Amino acid sequence: TKQDDHTGAVVWDDAVIVARHLAAKFGVDSTCSTAGGLRGRPVIDLGTGTGFLGLAVARACAAKVIVSDRAVMADLVRANVDANRDAVAAAGGSCEFAEHSWGEALSGPVADAAPFAAILVSGCVYHEEANPPLLDSIMALSDENTLVVVAIDFRFDVARARDEDEDEYISPVLASFLSQAADRGLAMRAQPNDQLGLPADHVKNSVRVYHARRAAEE
Repeated sequence: TKQDDHTGAVVWDDAVIVARHLAAKFGVDSTCSTAGGLRGRPVIDLGTGTGFLGLAVARACAAKVIVSDRAVMADLVRANVDANRDAVAAAGGSCEFAEHSWGEALSGPVADAAPFAAILVSGCVYHEEANPPLLDSIMALSDENTLVVVAIDFRFDVARARDEDEDEYISPVLASFLSQAADRGLAMRAQPNDQLGLPADHVKNSVRVYHARRAAEE
């Protein structure tokens, strides 16, 4: 919808926090023991919007990133990828756009690169009806070695957040997503703010970051 398109054209706080978190954890210049863990490895940013998160990870982590979204976002994402291509390449990474709608069969570069080392999902858990196709894509793009990173900012729950402790609040849509993910063998583990590897003034109480890996098939 037109409203969704406007939403996708904004760089939200959850994308910024995840980008900084992954740079701190896997960045080639990080002092963390996992530094360089995504160097040269395939990463996909689902529902990328502007392409910001995927581009940031491609540059900071020297990863081979596919930024994916619906066709309606293609022109914006491609323009941003082109504008940052040289900087990403100079850092040892790469970033390309590929069209992918959640729940649809994999094709083209997305199918060729799967399973991915990491799947990034930022600002995508917002409608109950979108949870099943989003999870379909996550499962199709991953195996038990894939790190799935999901982030959400409760920016739509301002009234509720005023009345309850933001550290405890989980929106109904996110609760449903977490339950459906668990049913598929994808247990989401919340990452406390003090374990994101970021200064206190670079985190936000209303943003939740989750990590998950698929349960190994028996």
